[in-house]
Amino acid sequence: MSGKRTSKKEIDDRKNTIPSRPPLKKRFVSGSTASAASAVPSMSKRPELITTLPDHLSKKELLEHMYSVKNAYIQEKQHLIQLKESSIETNALYGMVRLQLAMLWDEFAAFPAITMPEKCDDGNIVNQLKLICLQITEHIQAWNAHTRQLTSDKFRHADPNEQNQALLNYLQTDIEQLQTSDPESRIQLLQHDNESKSNMITSISHDIQTVVEQLANSNDALEDCLQAIGAIQKRQDRLNSSVVANVTETTSTTAATKDERASVEPSAEQQPPQRTQMDELQECQQLLDARTQELAKSRQEKDQLHTKLDDLLDRFSQLSSDYIKSNSIYVNHLQSMIELEYRLIDYYEQRRESLIKEEDSFTKERRQLINQQNSEMSSREVTLVTETKRLQETLLRVRNQRDGLQQDIQSRTIEEKQVSAYNDQIIHIAEKHKSRMIELEQDVLHKRQATDTTTLLPQDYLNYRRLKLQIEKTHGILHTLRHLQQQQQQQQQQQQQQQQQTENNQMDVAPYMASPLMNTLNQLMDERSQLELLIDFYQRTEPGLYAQMDYDISDIGQRIPSIQHRIDDKLSYQQKLQAEINKFVSKNAELMDKKHENDVKYAQHLQQNQLHEKSISLLDEKIASIEANVTEKETLIKQVDANVEHYRLMFDDISQECNGLQSNRQRLEAHVMQLQDLARDKMKMLEQETLNVQQAKNEYEKINKQWNLIQQGENPASQELVDEVEELRSYFKCSTCKTRRRDCILTSCMHTFCHECIRIRLETRQRRCPSCAITFGNSDVKGIHLYGK
Repeated sequence: MSGKRTSKKEIDDRKNTIPSRPPLKKRFVSGSTASAASAVPSMSKRPELITTLPDHLSKKELLEHMYSVKNAYIQEKQHLIQLKESSIETNALYGMVRLQLAMLWDEFAAFPAITMPEKCDDGNIVNQLKLICLQITEHIQAWNAHTRQLTSDKFRHADPNEQNQALLNYLQTDIEQLQTSDPESRIQLLQHDNESKSNMITSISHDIQTVVEQLANSNDALEDCLQAIGAIQKRQDRLNSSVVANVTETTSTTAATKDERASVEPSAEQQPPQRTQMDELQECQQLLDARTQELAKSRQEKDQLHTKLDDLLDRFSQLSSDYIKSNSIYVNHLQSMIELEYRLIDYYEQRRESLIKEEDSFTKERRQLINQQNSEMSSREVTLVTETKRLQETLLRVRNQRDGLQQDIQSRTIEEKQVSAYNDQIIHIAEKHKSRMIELEQDVLHKRQATDTTTLLPQDYLNYRRLKLQIEKTHGILHTLRHLQQQQQQQQQQQQQQQQQTENNQMDVAPYMASPLMNTLNQLMDERSQLELLIDFYQRTEPGLYAQMDYDISDIGQRIPSIQHRIDDKLSYQQKLQAEINKFVSKNAELMDKKHENDVKYAQHLQQNQLHEKSISLLDEKIASIEANVTEKETLIKQVDANVEHYRLMFDDISQECNGLQSNRQRLEAHVMQLQDLARDKMKMLEQETLNVQQAKNEYEKINKQWNLIQQGENPASQELVDEVEELRSYFKCSTCKTRRRDCILTSCMHTFCHECIRIRLETRQRRCPSCAITFGNSDVKGIHLYGK
């Protein structure tokens, strides 16, 4: 009973001393009763929704109803979050309770049989008892150290990751103790209990999921209700705005405004849409009633779960002290095995870290190679692109030159044809003139002969003069024709030279087109297409190759610890065998020396045979005892090897369980991050909603003031003008002191202030503009007059 009292006191101290923390910290540190006690008043304080609405609602009442519905919705959402947190806490506490109960049951049943030699001396028994006592005290000290660490202030104020690591180490030691000291019958019972409790947990989780779904449905219904209320509010605002318009038109008398409002309200009541909105509101209220009933059921279920958890904790507090006292016999043996396993775990952790570092180095090298390859490929592509562009430009230039030359040749041929046709015409005319001139010369000769014989008449003289002029003209025409013929010949020579030049250019372009540069360009284009195909193939197969490499590396990294462990076991076994062989060899050598001495003594002292028979019998007995000890040690070595193999298998199982626990931890951390993100989103939504509410309040206050002014018979426009005048007056005041007028300007930034503020800044050498922080001097300060003084 004293053990029960101490355990209850420890639990109460934990509940009283541990402060409130986030859910992850609560689930391992705080007690379940505290969480239940803190959850119950929060549920009792939640206000109930107003399910009834009057027929005629004012804007203020609708707004109040909207705020109440919104607050109820927020509190329902908070209650849902609390239910989720409490379910997580119950699951975590239930797991801890289950592990502690299993540990206590296993420690109670942990009495493994130790094969002691049949023939032992009293000294060996005393030494073994001393060792057992030392192991028991060491295990008790380690247990107390663990408990102090878990209940210390350092653990409470530590980070969640450190707390989780400490709890994982503690649970790992307990699991190892359970695995080392668990009989099969107890394991079966624990498995049966575990299955039954897991079924209970699944049923509870299913109930929680159903409650969550119901709450989600209720949230959807609340959102629909809020939307309907918003539509109603908008319509009522429209109606009120029409009333206000009617009132502002007739501001002469307040009685008339009341009559018009009374005339508009029944017209608004007679409209059919408001009746449908009220029906929708009633439906929403019915849905809210159903959701509140479902939430009440979920609360009852949660209370039942808390009561079950309290019962389990009471049972655990009753069982813990008795089992700890009764099962503290073989604790030191378990602690030594746990320390050995911890050393192995540290070794493998170091090995894993080294492998991770090597893997990181490999990945860095691989990334560097990939980057180099990509850079080389990109440089090659750039060079190929530049070379292709350059060659394409040269080809275009050559083709343009060829086209230009062909066009020039065609134009020259056309011009030559035209010139040849023109020359043919000129030659034909010249031949005609030449034949005519020959005829005229012959006539002239005949006439000269006639003139020699006879005298010329005046008419003949005139004909002679006319013919002479025509002959001179024909001579000039012939001269011009000879000049044109020479030009034609020069043009033909030039055309022949141009044709030769074009032929030479074509001959020059043909080897250029068949040059090795074009061949290299074609080869480069083919290589580029091949490289593009290789790049596509490499990009397709690269993820698979990297995945296969990562899988092979991870498989090798998983096999290395087991291989290294086997190698270390074999080396230690060989060393032990070598030590035993050396010991046996030394002992056999001593025995052979003694036997030789005995033979010498037997040869020398045959007469003393009877005296030495007794000594020989004693020596034979010693040899028999030594042989018996050797056989016993061999059996012990075999048992040690079997235990080592068993512990190796146990270590493999424990490492697998540790990996599972680490994966669960990572999953839980990811879930916590998701919950934190949801909380941030909710806070943003809440801030936005508060801003919207504040804006709505401000607008409501403005409208209310205007309405009060209208009811009092005043014009709200005059108040608006007064506000505008005040605002304009504030614009004329200095922005720093807010009292004096703006009467100077800074030409560097064109901001205006009062002379006193600028003078103070110039005297204190704070020569920066208060508005934009641009530096200014005395020359930048100028006086201004916003209006007449």
